[in-house]
Amino acid sequence: MKNHFNDVSKYLRQGKKIILARIIKQSGSVPRAAGTQCIILEDGSIKGTIGGGLLEHQVMERGRECLQNEKSSVMHFELTGEEVAQTDMICGGVADVYLEPVFPQNAVAGKIFNRIDHLINHGGNGVLLTLISDGIGPEDAKSRVLIEEDESATGEIGIIPAEDKKRLTKYLEIKSPALTKIGKGKQSIFVEPVRPYDTLYLFGAGHVSTFVASLA
Repeated sequence: MKNHFNDVSKYLRQGKKIILARIIKQSGSVPRAAGTQCIILEDGSIKGTIGGGLLEHQVMERGRECLQNEKSSVMHFELTGEEVAQTDMICGGVADVYLEPVFPQNAVAGKIFNRIDHLINHGGNGVLLTLISDGIGPEDAKSRVLIEEDESATGEIGIIPAEDKKRLTKYLEIKSPALTKIGKGKQSIFVEPVRPYDTLYLFGAGHVSTFVASLA
Protein backbone atom coordinates (compact mmCIF):
# COMPACT_ATOMS: atom_id res chain seq x y z
CA MET A 1 0.00 0.00 0.00
CA LYS A 2 1.51 3.30 -1.11
CA ASN A 3 1.09 6.33 1.10
CA HIS A 4 1.24 9.93 -0.11
CA PHE A 5 3.56 11.46 2.48
CA ASN A 6 6.03 12.42 -0.27
CA ASP A 7 3.25 14.29 -2.05
CA VAL A 8 2.23 16.09 1.15
CA SER A 9 5.80 17.31 1.58
CA LYS A 10 5.93 18.42 -2.06
CA TYR A 11 2.67 20.37 -1.88
CA LEU A 12 3.73 22.11 1.33
CA ARG A 13 7.00 23.20 -0.26
CA GLN A 14 4.97 24.56 -3.18
CA GLY A 15 2.86 26.60 -0.76
CA LYS A 16 -0.34 24.63 -1.45
CA LYS A 17 -3.11 23.98 1.04
CA ILE A 18 -4.33 20.38 1.06
CA ILE A 19 -6.57 17.94 2.86
CA LEU A 20 -4.96 14.62 3.75
CA ALA A 21 -7.67 11.96 3.95
CA ARG A 22 -7.10 8.42 5.06
CA ILE A 23 -9.06 5.41 6.17
CA ILE A 24 -8.39 5.04 9.89
CA LYS A 25 -10.66 2.09 10.65
CA GLN A 26 -12.42 -0.53 8.57
CA SER A 27 -14.23 -3.83 8.84
CA GLY A 28 -15.94 -6.04 6.31
CA SER A 29 -15.25 -5.91 2.59
CA VAL A 30 -14.60 -2.20 2.12
CA PRO A 31 -12.44 -1.62 -0.98
CA ARG A 32 -9.34 -0.33 0.84
CA ALA A 33 -7.55 -1.05 4.11
CA ALA A 34 -6.83 1.23 7.07
CA GLY A 35 -3.99 3.58 6.20
CA THR A 36 -5.06 4.11 2.59
CA GLN A 37 -4.66 7.79 1.72
CA CYS A 38 -5.68 10.40 -0.79
CA ILE A 39 -5.03 14.13 -1.04
CA ILE A 40 -7.70 16.71 -1.90
CA LEU A 41 -6.37 19.89 -3.50
CA GLU A 42 -7.75 23.43 -3.50
CA ASP A 43 -8.95 23.09 -7.09
CA GLY A 44 -11.12 20.14 -6.04
CA SER A 45 -8.95 17.50 -7.69
CA ILE A 46 -7.75 14.37 -5.92
CA LYS A 47 -4.38 12.63 -5.73
CA GLY A 48 -4.66 8.91 -5.04
CA THR A 49 -7.79 6.96 -4.16
CA ILE A 50 -9.40 5.48 -1.07
CA GLY A 51 -11.63 3.13 -3.04
CA GLY A 52 -13.77 5.16 -5.41
CA GLY A 53 -17.56 5.08 -5.55
CA LEU A 54 -19.89 6.88 -3.17
CA LEU A 55 -17.43 6.77 -0.28
CA GLU A 56 -14.73 8.61 -2.19
CA HIS A 57 -17.22 11.06 -3.70
CA GLN A 58 -18.51 12.05 -0.27
CA VAL A 59 -14.97 12.31 1.09
CA MET A 60 -14.04 14.66 -1.76
CA GLU A 61 -17.07 16.84 -1.01
CA ARG A 62 -16.24 16.94 2.70
CA GLY A 63 -12.61 17.65 1.83
CA ARG A 64 -13.62 20.79 -0.07
CA GLU A 65 -15.64 21.87 2.97
CA CYS A 66 -12.63 21.27 5.23
CA LEU A 67 -10.50 23.46 2.97
CA GLN A 68 -13.06 26.23 3.33
CA ASN A 69 -13.74 26.01 7.07
CA GLU A 70 -10.16 24.94 7.89
CA LYS A 71 -11.23 22.21 10.31
CA SER A 72 -10.57 18.47 10.48
CA SER A 73 -13.43 15.98 10.17
CA VAL A 74 -14.13 12.33 10.95
CA MET A 75 -16.55 10.57 8.58
CA HIS A 76 -18.29 7.27 9.31
CA PHE A 77 -19.56 5.01 6.54
CA GLU A 78 -21.77 1.93 6.86
CA LEU A 79 -21.76 0.37 3.41
CA THR A 80 -24.09 -2.51 4.12
CA GLY A 81 -27.43 -3.78 2.85
CA GLU A 82 -29.52 -1.13 1.11
CA GLU A 83 -26.71 1.44 1.31
CA VAL A 84 -24.54 -0.64 -1.02
CA ALA A 85 -27.43 -1.58 -3.29
CA GLN A 86 -28.13 2.11 -3.93
CA THR A 87 -24.54 2.90 -4.94
CA ASP A 88 -22.11 1.84 -7.66
CA MET A 89 -19.88 0.06 -5.14
CA ILE A 90 -19.50 -3.72 -5.17
CA CYS A 91 -17.99 -3.84 -1.67
CA GLY A 92 -19.68 -3.42 1.69
CA GLY A 93 -18.48 -3.03 5.25
CA VAL A 94 -17.85 -0.21 7.68
CA ALA A 95 -15.16 2.47 7.44
CA ASP A 96 -14.06 5.62 9.24
CA VAL A 97 -12.20 8.29 7.26
CA TYR A 98 -10.20 11.15 8.79
CA LEU A 99 -9.70 14.38 6.88
CA GLU A 100 -7.12 16.84 8.18
CA PRO A 101 -6.12 20.22 6.75
CA VAL A 102 -2.36 20.46 6.18
CA PHE A 103 -1.36 24.02 5.28
CA PRO A 104 2.10 25.49 4.53
CA GLN A 105 1.66 28.13 7.25
CA ASN A 106 2.17 25.42 9.88
CA ALA A 107 5.95 25.25 10.23
CA VAL A 108 5.79 22.19 12.50
CA ALA A 109 3.75 20.24 9.94
CA GLY A 110 6.28 21.24 7.29
CA LYS A 111 9.14 19.89 9.40
CA ILE A 112 7.33 16.63 10.11
CA PHE A 113 6.44 15.85 6.50
CA ASN A 114 9.82 16.98 5.18
CA ARG A 115 11.42 14.62 7.68
CA ILE A 116 9.10 11.79 6.61
CA ASP A 117 10.03 12.49 2.99
CA HIS A 118 13.71 12.21 3.95
CA LEU A 119 13.19 8.91 5.78
CA ILE A 120 11.30 7.34 2.89
CA ASN A 121 13.90 8.42 0.33
CA HIS A 122 16.97 7.52 2.41
CA GLY A 123 16.07 4.16 3.93
CA GLY A 124 15.00 5.42 7.34
CA ASN A 125 12.18 4.19 9.55
CA GLY A 126 9.81 5.79 11.99
CA VAL A 127 6.19 6.11 13.01
CA LEU A 128 3.71 8.99 12.66
CA LEU A 129 1.10 9.49 15.37
CA THR A 130 -1.85 11.74 14.52
CA LEU A 131 -4.52 13.03 16.89
CA ILE A 132 -7.98 12.08 15.59
CA SER A 133 -10.70 14.61 16.35
CA ASP A 134 -13.22 16.88 14.66
CA GLY A 135 -12.42 20.57 14.53
CA ILE A 136 -8.61 20.63 14.53
CA GLY A 137 -7.31 23.61 12.56
CA PRO A 138 -4.35 23.68 10.16
CA GLU A 139 -2.38 25.94 12.51
CA ASP A 140 -2.44 23.38 15.35
CA ALA A 141 1.18 22.47 16.09
CA LYS A 142 0.34 19.82 18.68
CA SER A 143 -1.75 17.32 16.73
CA ARG A 144 0.93 14.99 15.34
CA VAL A 145 4.37 13.66 16.17
CA LEU A 146 6.97 11.73 14.18
CA ILE A 147 9.15 9.32 16.13
CA GLU A 148 12.24 7.96 14.37
CA GLU A 149 14.07 4.70 14.98
CA ASP A 150 16.69 6.51 17.09
CA GLU A 151 13.74 7.61 19.29
CA SER A 152 14.08 11.28 18.31
CA ALA A 153 10.79 13.15 17.90
CA THR A 154 9.54 15.93 15.65
CA GLY A 155 6.31 17.62 16.74
CA GLU A 156 4.08 16.64 19.63
CA ILE A 157 0.55 15.70 20.60
CA GLY A 158 -0.43 18.15 23.31
CA ILE A 159 -3.08 16.08 25.05
CA ILE A 160 -0.71 13.20 25.83
CA PRO A 161 0.52 13.31 29.46
CA ALA A 162 4.27 13.52 30.03
CA GLU A 163 4.41 10.01 31.48
CA ASP A 164 2.79 8.59 28.35
CA LYS A 165 5.05 10.51 25.96
CA LYS A 166 8.00 8.49 27.21
CA ARG A 167 6.26 5.32 26.11
CA LEU A 168 5.39 6.40 22.57
CA THR A 169 8.55 4.75 21.23
CA LYS A 170 6.80 1.38 21.61
CA TYR A 171 4.85 2.22 18.47
CA LEU A 172 8.05 1.93 16.43
CA GLU A 173 7.35 -1.80 16.46
CA ILE A 174 4.01 -1.46 14.68
CA LYS A 175 3.88 -3.10 11.25
CA SER A 176 0.67 -1.67 9.81
CA PRO A 177 -1.54 1.41 10.39
CA ALA A 178 -3.81 1.18 13.41
CA LEU A 179 -6.20 3.28 15.49
CA THR A 180 -5.45 3.25 19.22
CA LYS A 181 -6.32 5.07 22.45
CA ILE A 182 -3.83 7.04 24.54
CA GLY A 183 -3.98 8.93 27.83
CA LYS A 184 -6.43 9.07 30.70
CA GLY A 185 -9.12 10.46 28.42
CA LYS A 186 -8.48 7.64 25.96
CA GLN A 187 -8.01 10.02 23.03
CA SER A 188 -7.98 8.40 19.58
CA ILE A 189 -4.57 8.36 17.89
CA PHE A 190 -3.83 6.99 14.42
CA VAL A 191 -0.46 5.26 14.18
CA GLU A 192 1.25 4.88 10.78
CA PRO A 193 4.61 3.22 10.09
CA VAL A 194 7.02 5.30 8.01
CA ARG A 195 9.43 3.29 5.91
CA PRO A 196 10.92 3.21 2.40
CA TYR A 197 8.65 1.99 -0.38
CA ASP A 198 8.96 -1.66 -1.35
CA THR A 199 10.30 -2.62 -4.77
CA LEU A 200 8.11 -4.63 -7.13
CA TYR A 201 9.71 -6.63 -9.95
CA LEU A 202 7.58 -7.48 -12.99
CA PHE A 203 8.78 -10.05 -15.50
CA GLY A 204 7.35 -10.47 -18.99
CA ALA A 205 3.85 -9.63 -20.24
CA GLY A 206 4.94 -6.12 -21.16
CA HIS A 207 1.52 -4.97 -22.31
CA VAL A 208 0.04 -6.06 -18.96
CA SER A 209 2.99 -5.01 -16.78
CA THR A 210 2.71 -1.43 -18.02
CA PHE A 211 -0.67 -1.09 -16.33
CA VAL A 212 0.18 -3.20 -13.28
CA ALA A 213 3.24 -1.04 -12.60
CA SER A 214 1.11 2.11 -12.44
CA LEU A 215 -0.92 0.54 -9.62
CA ALA A 216 2.09 -0.51 -7.53
